Amino acid sequence: MNVEIGTIIPLAACLAYIVLIALAARQGLRSRLNQLFIWYAFLLMMWSLGSFMIHGYPISVDPLYWNRFLIVSAVFASVAMFHFVLVFLGKSQPRLWLSLGYGLCAVFTLLTIMGYTVKSAYYVDGRMYQELGFAMVGAALIAFSFS
Repeated sequence: MNVEIGTIIPLAACLAYIVLIALAARQGLRSRLNQLFIWYAFLLMMWSLGSFMIHGYPISVDPLYWNRFLIVSAVFASVAMFHFVLVFLGKSQPRLWLSLGYGLCAVFTLLTIMGYTVKSAYYVDGRMYQELGFAMVGAALIAFSFS
């Protein structure tokens, strides 16, 4: 395992999200606000886990898989944050924007599975290199639009 600050921070964040999820679940799962917070924290935990796996185990893991995992988690997290904030602020939920956001995430996930976001990822001398595909523009647009 590669132990450095770039590995420790995602691991610590992942553990912190687990604690937050447990605390929110303990408050009750019937509240829509708690459900959305748990969903959002879960996606952030997955993002942190992906980052930890990429940086912590550069030799023994598939960097392409974890890179794709990390990107899909990040895109879904931006829409989940938008959804959580709408409910937290008590705004009437604009179903169009939520449907559009989650629909774009589903399309983006399919594009990721087909290899249009990260074409390749590999390590050379302990550094990760990646070749990004055209769908990464869509990921950036989704993430920035809903954040």
